[in-house]
Amino acid sequence: MISLKKRTIMLKFTWGLLTAFLVYLLSSLFTYPPAFSQPTRNADFPSACLPVGLGTLRTEFVTEVTDGSTQYRLFDAYLQGDAVPFSVLVSLQGKQCSLLYSNPTNDFYPYSRAVKLLVAKQIALGELRYSINKVGSIDKFRSTLQPNLGDPGWQFSEEELWAFNQVGITVPLRSKTSKDK
Repeated sequence: MISLKKRTIMLKFTWGLLTAFLVYLLSSLFTYPPAFSQPTRNADFPSACLPVGLGTLRTEFVTEVTDGSTQYRLFDAYLQGDAVPFSVLVSLQGKQCSLLYSNPTNDFYPYSRAVKLLVAKQIALGELRYSINKVGSIDKFRSTLQPNLGDPGWQFSEEELWAFNQVGITVPLRSKTSKDK
């Protein structure tokens, strides 16, 4: 039989462990919202996938979508000296890599022109979550987006509208949309 003193010590130790675990869970819940977490991945893809003729590129992983045996990876690419990135979308099947999308001029061009709509929606959602994480919160992201929503020249693709809806951002009806495939 365990003495009262040993039982008290074990009970305090157990409560201490449970308290520490609860603090850990609560701190991870409030410091990095799981709904907007992004996987970490090095910008590792064969150089054959990089757009040619643009000079030195630095890339940052944005998101990845898997459809069957194909992985689609979206990167922010920066030209040497540029602060504004452009999108690069590649597909990987085994060790084969294909450049699907590169938009150095940042013109309006929906992902659904390069991949099927279901994949394009997931890419747009991953990109949106990446952007929200980058600015720090969905409220900060909304504040950076608000001035652009009223601009009549601002266009949204079907996949972007779907992604906004998934995270609770409402786009005004007067904004231009594109149903291009």
